[in-house]
Amino acid sequence: MTTKERILKAALKLFNKYGINRITVRHIAKELKMSHGNLCYHFPNTNTIIAALYENLVEQFNVILDSLEPNENAFEALTQSMYKIFDLVNKYKFLFLHFVEIGRRIPSIKRRHFELIEMRKIQIRQFTTIFQNEGYYRKDLPDSQYEWLITQIFIYGDFWLSSSELLYQGNQKDKVNFYLQGYMALFIPYLTEKGKKLVHK
Repeated sequence: MTTKERILKAALKLFNKYGINRITVRHIAKELKMSHGNLCYHFPNTNTIIAALYENLVEQFNVILDSLEPNENAFEALTQSMYKIFDLVNKYKFLFLHFVEIGRRIPSIKRRHFELIEMRKIQIRQFTTIFQNEGYYRKDLPDSQYEWLITQIFIYGDFWLSSSELLYQGNQKDKVNFYLQGYMALFIPYLTEKGKKLVHK
C-alpha cells in the first residue's frame, strides 16, 4: 500500500467516524503516526483528501456500472449491481452525510457530480428502452413519467443514507438491504408482471 493509499484509508475511517469538520490533516497524521509535513507533502489540506476519496468512490461506481451491458440480461444484472452500489455508499458514508456542504466547500466536486449524473441519465434512458422492449417495463406510460423516475433514482441514491441516520431504527447490518428494498420499490409502478416477478425473485 502506497503512502497516499494509507492516508486515504485513514482519512476515510476518521471522516466516517467524526465527520469532515472535526478532522484535520494533523488528526490524520497522528492516526498514521506520520509527521504533519510528510502528510502535507501528499495532501496539503483536507479538501484535497476529500476530493481524492470522492474520485476513488466514482472509480468504483464506474467499475460496477460500466460492466453492465445493454442486452436482454441487463435488468437482472442491474438489480444485482445495486446492492454493491448501496454498500459502497455506506462505506464512504461521510461523503453522503456531508454532501451538500462538500459541494459548497469544494465546487469541483459539485461540478464533477453534475457531469456524472448527466452521463448516467443517458445510460439509464438506454436501459429503459431495452427494459420496455424485453417486456419488463410498461409501454403505456409517457416518457415524462420515466424522466421523473430518473430524478427519483438520483435523489434516493444521494440521500438515503442521510435519512437513515435520522430515522432508521433497525439492525445496522440490515440497513443497506432495507434501503435497497425501498429503492427497488420506486420501480414497481413501472413494471409489467414479468418485471415484478424478476424483481421479487
